[in-house]
Amino acid sequence: PTALVAAYLAGAGAALVVHRHQRPTKLCFNLAHFALGAVLAEVVFHGLVGHGGTPHDVGTGTWLPLVAAAFMSALVGVVAVQTVIGLSQGHLPDGDVEEVAVLGGVATVVNASLGIVAVSLAWDHPANAWALAVPLVIVVVAYRAYLAERDKRTGLQFLYQSAQLLQGTQDVADATTWLLVQTCAMFRAELAELVLFPGGDGSRALRASVDVEGNVQRLGRGQLDAAELVLASLASDRRGVFVHGGRAVTKRRRVASNRTPVDGMVATLDNDSAIIGMLRVVHRLDTVSAFDHDELRLLQTLANHVATALANGQLEQSLRELRAQEKELRHQALHDPLTGLANRSLFAERLREAVDDDDSATAVVFIDLDDFKIVNDSFGHPAGDEVLRQTAARIRDCLRPSDTAARLGGDEFAVLLREVPDGERAMAVAERIRDAVEAPVAAGAHIIVVGASLGVSLGTAGEARIDDMLERADAAMYRVKASGKGAVQLVETGRG
Repeated sequence: PTALVAAYLAGAGAALVVHRHQRPTKLCFNLAHFALGAVLAEVVFHGLVGHGGTPHDVGTGTWLPLVAAAFMSALVGVVAVQTVIGLSQGHLPDGDVEEVAVLGGVATVVNASLGIVAVSLAWDHPANAWALAVPLVIVVVAYRAYLAERDKRTGLQFLYQSAQLLQGTQDVADATTWLLVQTCAMFRAELAELVLFPGGDGSRALRASVDVEGNVQRLGRGQLDAAELVLASLASDRRGVFVHGGRAVTKRRRVASNRTPVDGMVATLDNDSAIIGMLRVVHRLDTVSAFDHDELRLLQTLANHVATALANGQLEQSLRELRAQEKELRHQALHDPLTGLANRSLFAERLREAVDDDDSATAVVFIDLDDFKIVNDSFGHPAGDEVLRQTAARIRDCLRPSDTAARLGGDEFAVLLREVPDGERAMAVAERIRDAVEAPVAAGAHIIVVGASLGVSLGTAGEARIDDMLERADAAMYRVKASGKGAVQLVETGRG
C-alpha cells in the first residue's frame, strides 16, 4: 500500500508541477486529496478481496474490487474539489455536483476497465497489447467530443441567461455585477470587467469589475486611459482581440498597453458603428490552457447582447438613473442639507481652485450670526432652522454665479469671492451681505432679527496656504465680536 500511494503521488505531483505549473497551495491541496483517495482505494480493495489479495492478482475475482477502488478514489476527488468551490463561493454551483459526479463515475468505470484489460494483456499476452490502441483512441475522441459539446451547451445557456437578465433588468449595477460574476466563471478568468462610454467617445466612463476572489466594483465612474481606447478601436470589427503580455493582438498589428501586462480577451459594445463600451476578461485561472477563438467569439456575442440591450433602452434608462443617483449623492456629500449651500469640503476645494487659477485677488468672508443661541432658546429650533435657511438664501442673492457661499456648521457661514480687484470691492460685498442678513426674518408667527459679524481676508493668486486666508478671516470676525459685533473688518494679505 505504501509503495502504491508513493508512486501515485510521485507521478501526479510531477504532472502537476511540470505540465500544469500549479502554485504551491493548489499543489498541496491536490496531492492531499490524491493521497486520501489512494489510501481509501486500498481500503476498499482489501475489504472486498481480503488481505491475501493484491492488485497484481488481476482476474475475474479482482476486477470488481479494482473498479470499486478506482471509483472511491475518484469520488474523494470530486467531493474535495466541490467542497473547496462551495467554501470559496459560499454555495455549491447549481447542477455542477450532479454532472461532475456522473461524468466522473462513468469515466472512472471506463478508465478502470481499460486499465484492467491493459494490465491483463501486458501481463499474460504482451504481444497482443497493441490491440488496445483502437479502443483507447476511440475513448479519447469520445471524451473530447463530449467536452466540446458540453462547453457549447454551457455557452448557449450562459448567453440565454444573460439575454434574459439584460432584457428584464431594473437595476443596471446589480445586473452588471451578476453578469461579470458569471463571465468570470464561464471563462475561468481571474478578472472580468465591463467599461461603458456613455458619451460614445470615451471622454467619460462607467466601470464595473469582479475578480475570482470575490472583490466587486459596482458600476460607477472610473478612469479611462488611452490604451483602453486603442484596445476598443482594435476590437471594433465585432471580432474582439486577444491580449498577450499587455499587447493587443489582431491579424493586422500589435499595440502595447501602459497597464500591467495581462493575458486576456477584449470585445466591444457597438451601436450604429460607434463604440459604446467594451467587455474583457484577463488571466486564465489555470496556467496550462489559454483563451481560444471559440471563447473570444462567445465573449463578443455576449458583448453584442449588452450593446443590444443598451440600444433598446433598458440599460440606457438604468444608466441615466445611475448617473442621476451619482450626481445626487455627490451633491449631498458636498452640500449642507439644511440650507443647500456648499459644505466645508466643497468650500475648501473651490478656494484652492481660486487661488491656483485666478490672476487677480481672491477674498474670503467669514460670517457668524450674533447671539443665535438666544433665537433657538426663545423661539425653538424649527424657527432657528428657518432663520438659517433664509440667511443662506440672502447670502446667495448677494453673490455672482462665480462666487461660492458655504455653511461651515451651526450659525457660521463663509463666502468665496473670486476675481476681486481690491479690498474695497470685497468690503462692499461683505457690507451688502451684513445688511441683507440683519433684515427681519419671518419664522412662523415670529419676526426675528439677528445681527452678524463679518471678517474679510484678501489673498492673492497662487497663495501657498489657503488655511492662512481662512485663519485671517476667522480672526478678523472674532475681533469684530470682541469690539461690539454687527460690523465688518478687512484683513489684507500678510496681516493678522
